[in-house]
Amino acid sequence: MRVVDSVSLRVEEGTIFGLLGPSGSGKSTLARMLLGCVRPSAGRVWLFGLDAADAAARRNTGYVPEHFFVPEPLTARDMLLYHGTLAGVRRDDLKSRIAEVCERLGIADTLGERLIRLPRAKLQLLGLAQALLPRPRLLVLDEPADGLDPSGHRNVLDLFSELAAQGTAIVLNSHHLADVEACCHRVAILCRGSVSREGNVAELTAGGGFQVDAAGVPQAVLSAVAGTAVSCDASAPHVRLVFAKREDAYAALDAIRAGGGVLESFGPARSTLEQVYLDTVERAAQA
Repeated sequence: MRVVDSVSLRVEEGTIFGLLGPSGSGKSTLARMLLGCVRPSAGRVWLFGLDAADAAARRNTGYVPEHFFVPEPLTARDMLLYHGTLAGVRRDDLKSRIAEVCERLGIADTLGERLIRLPRAKLQLLGLAQALLPRPRLLVLDEPADGLDPSGHRNVLDLFSELAAQGTAIVLNSHHLADVEACCHRVAILCRGSVSREGNVAELTAGGGFQVDAAGVPQAVLSAVAGTAVSCDASAPHVRLVFAKREDAYAALDAIRAGGGVLESFGPARSTLEQVYLDTVERAAQA
């Protein structure tokens, strides 16, 4: 059985790359291949021009697994000192680097606490902290925001954008489609171990047809124009209409204006990443 089959991807510096797919689609296995933890039976994985199995390549990577092992008897500081030493952070710099990373993540107050006493959200952030200590050029993150409250969630997404702006490449494996749509530059959808779709978010969510958003549309006008629409979503006072034909969309614009409605936007119809994902997975299941 091939868990990952014929996958060819390229992640550039400064790119947040989202990996999507149902459970068992090969996302976590692919992430471990990137880290050299799993050797492919065929093909190669290259990191910064080096084989992923090369220790020199792995020195430039940080990893947050979905289930981060916590040595419970240790304090948070001891755990980070241990991971930082393993990652090759200079001893003279390690304590200040720990303080810097934990301050940015909002967990500086946990450093003296034993891990066994910390809530899941704090442990999740400590897992991210250990990955950031060596200033990696590549971050591989498996569900990094699970268990975080809305404030911590937003802070982590903002941090990813900051790191990407500084040139860090990030591979984000997540089931949170809204997160992927909000912060990822490119996305690949894996189904049964293969890439079913790949592209930037704008490409993937570009739908066919023309979308009209309006407000204050009289019911009589709405009933008249909805007959030629592919879809009509009316939540008073707003309405969204999608038309397959340009001429139908223009006719609706004229009717809405003539009836006293207010045009809010008009342009190419777009799908959500969630809808694209669901459609892709459904087609793959039927293939």
